[in-house]
Amino acid sequence: MSTWAGPFSFTSLTPPANDTCASAEVAPVGLGSCGTSVTGHNAGATDSGVAQAGCATATYSGGDVWYTFDMPVGETELVYTRSASVFSTTQVELYSGTCGALVEEGCTTSATASFTGLTSGATYYLRIYDWGNNDIGSFTFCLNTPPTCYDPSNLSAAFVAPNSADLSWDAPTQGTAPTAYNWEVVPAGNGQGNGIVDSGSAAGLTATATGLTANTLYDFYVQSDCG
Repeated sequence: MSTWAGPFSFTSLTPPANDTCASAEVAPVGLGSCGTSVTGHNAGATDSGVAQAGCATATYSGGDVWYTFDMPVGETELVYTRSASVFSTTQVELYSGTCGALVEEGCTTSATASFTGLTSGATYYLRIYDWGNNDIGSFTFCLNTPPTCYDPSNLSAAFVAPNSADLSWDAPTQGTAPTAYNWEVVPAGNGQGNGIVDSGSAAGLTATATGLTANTLYDFYVQSDCG
């Protein structure tokens, strides 16, 4: 026999902090647009002991990590978007319930997916793993409710002349950013869309209405166009 070669030192991996359902990492949910992106990894991840979801299509061999989120109040649909992953197949499973009594809600291996019929304000769990647990590395994803086009605010008219007025408004502070704004001016009390005196589309937050009649009261409406 030869003499012993070595030593060669190595350090065993530490499981990720979100290695189990009970230690799931909180993932933010954006309203109408992607929330803060979450980057995770499966290096050192173990088998959480939770049976694979029936809707899953990938082979489960351990190495799963967990995330949790609360569905925003008033919302029932979640959009999942994966922007990066070293996995050959990234399996995502969605559950409601509690860690001791999980209820399968859906699965996806796609880069984008929508989960519908969720409960407003309820807590959910995402389980993510690689097919066969063969690829070790990171992935990045984000969660949001469906894109929503919110109303502009703080409508105002300035430099009002007998036949024209400069109109302005503020952009919405949530949801999908508008690409343009539709505006219209009608005689006061007519209601939106009735007896339009002037109208148009603006890329910014201002417009000039013309063709007005002197000493006449008007109402001004504006609408976000989110494309």
